[in-house]
Amino acid sequence: MDEIDVDPDARTVHVEPGVRAGELHEATQQFGLATPTGSADDIGVASSTLGGAIGWLRRKHGLGADALRSVEIVTADGERRTASPERNQDLFWALRGGGGNFGVVTAFEFDLYEIGPGVMTLGTFYPANHAEDVLKSHRKFVADEPDELTTLVLYGHVPPLPPIPEAAHGTPAVGILGCYAGSVEEGEDVVAPLREIAEQIVDLSGSMPYVALHELDSALFLEGRNYC
Repeated sequence: MDEIDVDPDARTVHVEPGVRAGELHEATQQFGLATPTGSADDIGVASSTLGGAIGWLRRKHGLGADALRSVEIVTADGERRTASPERNQDLFWALRGGGGNFGVVTAFEFDLYEIGPGVMTLGTFYPANHAEDVLKSHRKFVADEPDELTTLVLYGHVPPLPPIPEAAHGTPAVGILGCYAGSVEEGEDVVAPLREIAEQIVDLSGSMPYVALHELDSALFLEGRNYC
């Protein structure tokens, strides 16, 4: 149950429920296309889609549930059904974010959008004592930010990732992360103000393959910990 069938002409993809987000992005990025998923590469497409799938394309293209065209599902009565805007509409409505309570999904069909292969990413960490300035600046910025840019703010510690100097690991920090779903050059100009709020601890911002962005998110959220 892990097949992926990309139709680049129709800009759709047929996905079986055993596929993970990273595998889906690897397949669709061969054509410069992507569909919204959760932000990490090791999450299941099925579980994230049925829960909404909040990811890096949400401001431009919505959630994974918004890109869903149809679902093949076996319902509790043992019947195999197709749910879409044209067939079993109530069931389709429920499946788009309502969780896995309505049957066993055997396949999804999604819309695809032009993304990548490179995207402008934002990954700037400031000292924690600048949190108030960072939050105020971010709040003011997002009021008028373009739809192509999705951002979030994290408060905690600098993660122990290989690109970050070891001396900075664990430093109390407030970070702004983001992805620009447009040209890298345009995105670099757009995110510049968010990289200049205060003196940085580290700045990982720059052009990155869309696939690698999701790999990085998986590294940020370590296995064995609980997140909510």
